[in-house]
Formats: sequence, structure tokens, C-alpha cells
Amino acid sequence: MEKYSVECPRCGGTGKCCECDGTGFSACGTCKGKGTLDVKTFSGDNVVRKCHECDGTGTVPCPSACEVCGGKGIIVSDGGGFEPSGESRQNFESFAVIELKPARPVCTYTLIVLCCIATLCSGCLFGKGNILFALGVFYSPLISEGQWWRFITALFLHGGFMHLVLNMWCMFALCPTIEQILGPKRFLSLYFISGIAGFALTMAFMSSSPSVGASGAIFGIMTSYFAIYLKYRLFDKSAMRSLLFWFGINLVSGLMIPNINMCAHLGGAVVGFLYAYIIRLERNSR
Repeated sequence: MEKYSVECPRCGGTGKCCECDGTGFSACGTCKGKGTLDVKTFSGDNVVRKCHECDGTGTVPCPSACEVCGGKGIIVSDGGGFEPSGESRQNFESFAVIELKPARPVCTYTLIVLCCIATLCSGCLFGKGNILFALGVFYSPLISEGQWWRFITALFLHGGFMHLVLNMWCMFALCPTIEQILGPKRFLSLYFISGIAGFALTMAFMSSSPSVGASGAIFGIMTSYFAIYLKYRLFDKSAMRSLLFWFGINLVSGLMIPNINMCAHLGGAVVGFLYAYIIRLERNSR
């Protein structure tokens, strides 16, 4: 199997230990670098004693080289059984040096708020869904008359309280990580392309049924995890098995429960997977 090298994400290519910056000594974890410990005696008095862990020096021996790359600054890897070649190899190497910095998922939270506001305005949460159609339910006959904007508005509307809560919970759980990996622009593209694809499949096979909800987009977000895993091996295998289990549960329940738009689910899932697999993640894509 061909080996290839990527910059070590732990030390950033310096080869130095991140704890001691290559000096060979780091602060003692027991005394926090003080060299002494406050010890409470049986009589209740506090006495200061020399730290036995560092012998009062306040420091302990530390590897001077990065434990991940062994001081080389690079990692020779076969991708854990995944051997990229050609463009796939370039994709993996360009992404391997990305540092995922914690960022607030603004787009995710904004979409959740908009869905809640739109559903609240529709009145369906109070049993008054008579203005739901006017606000933008996806309905093929109206689409055929030129109301193409319903492809977008239907993504924010929901048919009831439980429908809204379940979809928003899924978005809260799934979307922030994908937004962080893809960046805001690509995340929004994934979300809307998946949702629109779901409604397009609905128009083709369920033309007489009105539909609302972000389920198609959510299924696209879910399958994007699988695409990124297959291409970059970014996620843990156990996490992917759990996600695959819940993906299967959602598909089966959609077949068993009436009034579930499976076309939206399947259309969003397929297009979301393809979109995430085709795009190339780059270091400066955020």
C-alpha cells in the first residue's frame, strides 16, 4: 500500500511537543508548577510540603518531540485503510492540515429561528392552519402555475408542533458540525440544494400531495456525514455506525407512518451525499 505524508495536525509541522514547546520539561500537574503542596493534617492545620512528584522543582520531564509525529513534523499515513489516489489524495492532504477551530454555528441557529417564526406565523401550532397555503406550502399544481418560490418557503414551514420540534432537534444535533467543516456558504448550499431536491422528487412522484418541512434538507445533512467520512475518514467509526442506525430508523419509520413524504427524504439524502462527496474541502474554504 502506498504511503504518503501530511503535515502533523498536533504540532503544526514543528515536530515539537505541544506541552513543553520542545524544552523537555513541563509544569508539574500535581503542584501546578509551584513545587509545593498545601496539605491538610489530621489536626486540621494546613501545612506546606514539597511536592514529591517533581521533588520541589515545579517541573517534570516531558518529551521534547511531538508524540504524534515523533518529532518529524509530518505523518506518514495510509489513511487508516483508506488509500486515496489522484484527486482524492489531493483532497485528503489539503484537508488533513485544516484546524477546525470552534465557531458559533450562526447559519444553523438562524435557520432554526426562521423555521420557528414561519411555523408560528402560519397558525398551525394553534390549530389554525388556514394561512399555511398562503405562506408557501409546496404544492405541485401551484408550482406549475409559476409559484416557484414555494420550493424555498416550504422548507421553513411545518405541519404541527411535533413536526417542528423533531426537525429542529435534528438540525441542532447535526448541522453545527457540518457548518464548521464546510463553512457557512457551502453549508447553506448543501441545506437548500438538498431541500429543493427533495421537493423536486415530490413533484415528480407525489404531485397531488402538499408538503412542508425541512426533512429533505436534514436528510441531506445526514448523508453528508457519510460522504465526508468515505472521502476523508474524518469521523469516528462508532459515531458513523450510530448515525447509520438512526438514518435507517428514520427511513423505516417514514415508510410505516402515514403522511410522511418519503420522496423528500430520499431526494434530499441522495443529493446531499453527492454534493458533500463532490466538493473539495480546502484549507482556506472557510
